[in-house]
Amino acid sequence: MSKELSNQKYFLEKQIGGNWIGIRFNSSPRSEVGAIDNPMRICEAILLAKKKNFILPNHQIDCMGGCRSIGCLANEDELVRHVTAATGLPIASIQKIVRNTPCLADIRSLEFGRNNRPDVWISYCTPRTAMSLVRFWQIRFAEDIPIEMSTFLATCGNVLAKSYLTNRICLSFGCPTSRDLGFIADDELVVGIPSQLLDSILMEE
Repeated sequence: MSKELSNQKYFLEKQIGGNWIGIRFNSSPRSEVGAIDNPMRICEAILLAKKKNFILPNHQIDCMGGCRSIGCLANEDELVRHVTAATGLPIASIQKIVRNTPCLADIRSLEFGRNNRPDVWISYCTPRTAMSLVRFWQIRFAEDIPIEMSTFLATCGNVLAKSYLTNRICLSFGCPTSRDLGFIADDELVVGIPSQLLDSILMEE
């Protein structure tokens, strides 16, 4: 394990708390060794990654929101119609929400693990752990973290993709589906922090 990775894991799990999963974005084909062979949602994959390391190919992502978040959804209108039907909200509102949610591009697979060199670290953590991270930031930089909360494309778009693209710490309540299916517990929030940002934080310690 590299020194940089060891420092990141130590900081997150010992100084902040919680269990943190590293996620790496692969834009080129990877060996099928370690690839998951059954479809699953990104929010489900994060929970599974607490137990083992694996690769989730984009064609195995079993959620239109997840596919859209990594840039492999062929028809965004289909997602809008699906969310509109599920929520009963006006289609124009859902279109705007989806359009304003960040997404990655040209991702072929997601690599989940606790010992890799990730692009983003994600945790399903308690409010206390999220508080510790926010307080650490406030004390270190004497400023608040700019946080926008969402319950749409909450884990995949507004944490995974957004934290990487903005190089910011992102928090989410999760979405109703991820909670109803038991991937995120009632007492947990979703928190993401890009590895690049974490490097800069640790360099200043």
